[in-house]
Amino acid sequence: MNEKIEIDANPYIMEDCSQAYKDGDVKKARNMQKAFIKAIKESGQDHCPCKEACQHHGRCEECVLLHRAGMDHVPMCFRNLINEKLRVVSSLTEHSLKEIL
Repeated sequence: MNEKIEIDANPYIMEDCSQAYKDGDVKKARNMQKAFIKAIKESGQDHCPCKEACQHHGRCEECVLLHRAGMDHVPMCFRNLINEKLRVVSSLTEHSLKEIL
């Protein structure tokens, strides 16, 4: 297997690809996304962060569809993203939410 590629908060996607979109170069941004996905697939690494082995492990479309249908919780792969966004929102009230949870 090749060197492990950072998936969550990948600097290439967060910085370079996002900048291409901001600059209006949608074609360049999409090509960068395709290259990133290709690199992940070619690396052979397990892209699914879920610690539980299930019948949908690594099959994102199935996993997300089932989580959307159930509306119980979000897939493991979205938790860090959502928690980071909530941390920013929570900072608006000096993280006082933790006092009532």
